[in-house]
Amino acid sequence: AEITGGDETTVAALRAARPDLIVGRYLSAGDADPTHVERLVRAGAEVIHLFADEYGQSTRGFIADAIRDVHRHLVREGIRDEVTLVASGGIATAEHVPKAIVCGADLVAIDLAALVAFGCALWADRTHCSAEHGEFAVEWGAQRLVNLMAAWRDQLLECLGAMGMREVRRLRGEAGRAIFQPQEEEAFRALFPRRVAVPPETAPAEVAKEGDFRWTEELLAATWTQAATGRPPVRGEFRVGHSGGGFDVLRFAFEDGDDGTPEGSVSPETVDLSLQLNRRGDSPQITIPVPFYGGGMSFGSVSLQTMLARAVAAKTIGTFTSTGEGGYPDELASYAEWIITQVATGLFGVREETIQRARFVEFKYAQGAKPGLGGHLLGGKTTEVVATMREAVAWTSLFSPFPFHSVYSVEDHKKHVDWIRSVNPRAIVSVKVSTPTDVDMVAVGIYYAGAHVVHLDGGYGGTGAAPEIAKKNIAMPIEYAIPKVHQFLVNEGIRDELTLMASGGIRTPYDIAKAIALGADGVVIGMADLVAIGCTRLADCEKGRGCPFGITTTDPELSKLIDPQWAAGRIANMYRAWSEQLRELLARLGLPSIRALRGRTDLLVYLTRDDGAAA
Repeated sequence: AEITGGDETTVAALRAARPDLIVGRYLSAGDADPTHVERLVRAGAEVIHLFADEYGQSTRGFIADAIRDVHRHLVREGIRDEVTLVASGGIATAEHVPKAIVCGADLVAIDLAALVAFGCALWADRTHCSAEHGEFAVEWGAQRLVNLMAAWRDQLLECLGAMGMREVRRLRGEAGRAIFQPQEEEAFRALFPRRVAVPPETAPAEVAKEGDFRWTEELLAATWTQAATGRPPVRGEFRVGHSGGGFDVLRFAFEDGDDGTPEGSVSPETVDLSLQLNRRGDSPQITIPVPFYGGGMSFGSVSLQTMLARAVAAKTIGTFTSTGEGGYPDELASYAEWIITQVATGLFGVREETIQRARFVEFKYAQGAKPGLGGHLLGGKTTEVVATMREAVAWTSLFSPFPFHSVYSVEDHKKHVDWIRSVNPRAIVSVKVSTPTDVDMVAVGIYYAGAHVVHLDGGYGGTGAAPEIAKKNIAMPIEYAIPKVHQFLVNEGIRDELTLMASGGIRTPYDIAKAIALGADGVVIGMADLVAIGCTRLADCEKGRGCPFGITTTDPELSKLIDPQWAAGRIANMYRAWSEQLRELLARLGLPSIRALRGRTDLLVYLTRDDGAAA
């Protein structure tokens, strides 16, 4: 029996009259004073159902905050396990379920999502809604609810698996596993001495035909142009997107109208963009001429032609590109000096001879777009050739485990690093991790394990192969993670012994410079390489035969659409255009090298709207 009114005396009276009932109290989150809830529980309420409006809001704010306040108070009073805490209002998608539970709820109640499952459009049917009036077959509606809940259950299992949890009850109140955006955003804004209010943006005149808020039509076009010419664009917006956050709300001072020209100007031609990859003082010593290299794209996730194009471009510029976790195709062997070979949890295609072939080996513990889940390659792309390389069964979906089942501590991780350095003493060792809330501690562990490079991969990565529940919901945005790790390493006195690389949403040379100003040494490029050769962000990477442009496909006919030499020329051109822009930017800042930019958040301006929100 769920009581919709009354106080603790009402609860006690019902408990006395009907001891056979489970007694619950239906309570607005706006009225959910923790001490009031405590009295209800002590009076015998076995269920407290906190509700908010359809947006998750109440007179006391967001329902998640009410849940946390009530949960923590009941824990302090020692009575949390005497009551079941239910939350509803604003529970619109599967991702909201674990978020409510991590704030302290035991479960959620579904309301508007059920109506949407029946066909309610909410905004379009204010006068009469057939879904709300039950104008459908009961069996049909029941099956749609079953389907919806089954899909939500599977996504909840994905989240629990990413956190290594076997039961949902362990998630309750584990706020330390959550990243709370307001707190992270507040700490992020505090990094910048200048915050500038800008007018509210108006809606675009027409709907974009390509791209998204991060990769706008203009950014796609600008990248394509740079890949064609090898020069910076002369028109259009080529520096930022339209996401309203991240790198898009940061500017360098001279971009904001401040001339920014310091005394003793620097010539762009003299600016040094080189990046030292090993700072420990041991061998090998490798320096690349630009502060970026190509990230992992595995054979199977992309075509062999795409891999070859990236390898040829890396050789042309003098930087690196990564094989990803799908193994090391023999066709890349002649470019070994510019190839990073990756060792991931599935160990697909990992062989002693391919490790010995590489100058640069990367362990992939996690990917920013799907941390804790391992790699995904669906059966439609696991052709006979791909399966042979991965030593798997053709046309079978391949899911890498998480974690390495041989690594459960820093000591275990050190054994991994020692293994690579024993097999190939001339190799640089990098460790790629995602960006959990304690990523700073993870980075310190990587240092003490003996690695040369820490590679942070944020949640904006462009993969088309991650489950929707994982994208943008698990990892910390890269702009939050970089300064957190940088400053922690500084405080530990080991910052100059590690090379810190960042990835997950790097689209332009201005993004590169901003990442370095936040504290990185360099960045890792992924999606931009693909945009340079024709990607328009369709996100069809894992569907059927893969990309219709031949980029992220294993279909032998579609793969022919990419000529490796043509594509290599375009990627190299983009790198040249980026390098020119980086030199000009550093010259404007009066900095003689890219190294002088590291950690210079004082050179950045944070843009806000008049209401204080990020621009």
